[in-house]
Amino acid sequence: TEDSSKNMTKFSALTFLLACIASSSVAGATADTLSEAASAPESTSLAETTPAPEIESIQADQDTKSDRYNFLRQQISTGEANIAAEILDGVITELEDQNHRYHDSLVTPLTLLGDAKVELGELTEAVSTYDRARHIARVNDGLFSASQIDVLYRESDALRQLGDISTAAKREEYAYEVANRSLPQYSLELIPPLVRLSDFYIEVGSPLSARSLLNRAMVIHEHHQTNNSLEAVPVLKAIAASHRFERFPAIWVDADQPSDDDRVAPGLRTGDLDNQVRYINSFPRGERALQQVVTIYRAHHGDQAEETIEALLALADWHHMFERSHAASTLYQHVYLAMEDNGNDAQAFFAEPTLLYFPRPPNPDPPKLSRRGDSAQGEVRLSFGVNPSGRVRSLKTEEVVGPRSMNFRVRRSMRVAIFRPRMEAGVISPAPEQTFVYQFPYFELKEKNEPKDETS
Repeated sequence: TEDSSKNMTKFSALTFLLACIASSSVAGATADTLSEAASAPESTSLAETTPAPEIESIQADQDTKSDRYNFLRQQISTGEANIAAEILDGVITELEDQNHRYHDSLVTPLTLLGDAKVELGELTEAVSTYDRARHIARVNDGLFSASQIDVLYRESDALRQLGDISTAAKREEYAYEVANRSLPQYSLELIPPLVRLSDFYIEVGSPLSARSLLNRAMVIHEHHQTNNSLEAVPVLKAIAASHRFERFPAIWVDADQPSDDDRVAPGLRTGDLDNQVRYINSFPRGERALQQVVTIYRAHHGDQAEETIEALLALADWHHMFERSHAASTLYQHVYLAMEDNGNDAQAFFAEPTLLYFPRPPNPDPPKLSRRGDSAQGEVRLSFGVNPSGRVRSLKTEEVVGPRSMNFRVRRSMRVAIFRPRMEAGVISPAPEQTFVYQFPYFELKEKNEPKDETS
């Protein structure tokens, strides 16, 4: 099997390199033809000295390269990243020999090589490869060229997998700055970078920074009169999420002790961000954003569409989390009946309570390096019931694996958790005998060295 795999790798690499040689030959032939045309007498027209098929071959050569890279992308996504990485190494070497180490033709194969490294789990090498591709793009196209945005996002994703949230934040913010400088103020193409950076800020616990970006995205939609279009829905949902995470942070925050969470201080400072201080705890704005989503879906898809029902369910969850039990109950019953009318199994969907909010507790404090052993995975297993209000009752610890301190931390988070209530025949009902397992990483303790035996 290993021999056949090696032969397949060699064959794929040989096929790719032969195609490169063929492309180079075509390009060389085209260059010779154009040179002859330049040296021809003035009375001879360019059309007479440069045949049309030769000019068409340039476009064909570009299409061939695109097809080859698309094939490598497919290999990476289908579990053949190791083969694609070997081929790309050869392609990069060939391009460096033909041109130089900073030629713009290296950006695409380097980016694909970074993708292959990510699939292979070689994240540090992937970040280094992406960084080189980005540097070459900047050398050729300029410091704030939009051609580097895609590479910046890929590098950020790899850094987040490595746990380097601070550096990932710098890449995300720089990608937005590049887009902001290279695009007009009210360009619709600016909305995806705005939403992406806002999603990152929400994820790392900076909802105010996220909302300043999302408000600008809505200003762009209003400028183009698309604020009630389907394209505005992701922005409106994100605005609601920013208000929800302001009230219900995803990470447990202890005022007395520093937290080891992933939050980072935003690097961007704008007037919009400063103005968000005036809208702290302005949760009705988030509710209005969800209501607008419902209105948009109803206008474009109808009352019984799946998109409309999902939007109504999100609005019901909002009322439920903010303890507006009557509004939440009315919407939950409406969603239940709408699902049944559409032929869906509403009873199965609402058979068990769904966790809506659980602030992640901090992980155990690592021991000193001298006592730090192997990394392990611990867990806390809890049993409880859920009231119709979605709150936990009769909380009991069933099992703890790892540091006992996590039992207190997980129970503390579970006591403020919120569940979407269980429904029986369209009526909100209590849900007894629920279980929850929380897993966390920790370091085992090394055994202390025993005193040496004097006789030995």
